[in-house]
Amino acid sequence: MKRIVVAHDGTKAAFRALLAATDLARNFGGRVTVLSVLPEGCFQREAKRKFGQGKCRDVMKGVVDLLRSEGVDGDTIILPGEDPAQTILNHAGSTGADVVVIGARKRQAGRKNCWGSVSSRVASQAPCTVFVV
Repeated sequence: MKRIVVAHDGTKAAFRALLAATDLARNFGGRVTVLSVLPEGCFQREAKRKFGQGKCRDVMKGVVDLLRSEGVDGDTIILPGEDPAQTILNHAGSTGADVVVIGARKRQAGRKNCWGSVSSRVASQAPCTVFVV
């Protein structure tokens, strides 16, 4: 588990996934890439682009600070994409990720509990191991 990709959207579930990925990296000597996907509309409209990217950069700065404080090698990347699951899958495949770590919130679907759609798609279609937190 040398190449660890963490999907991060600023939620509590994503933060828990980041902590799990940090533990994996420390235990296996891996490198963490924290990936955030912004809708392409945020890149196209100037005001939204500045706000979305600025807010995302602030979150990512905190992520980098956390990685450094834990002694973990890593970086961040912000990619545009209307379909976060597909963007995560494409990135994991193109970089040869060994594992994708993704947070999920349980959502109530009638009487069944199920994962969110992004984590479900990534878990079922990834070219590598997926750790759902």
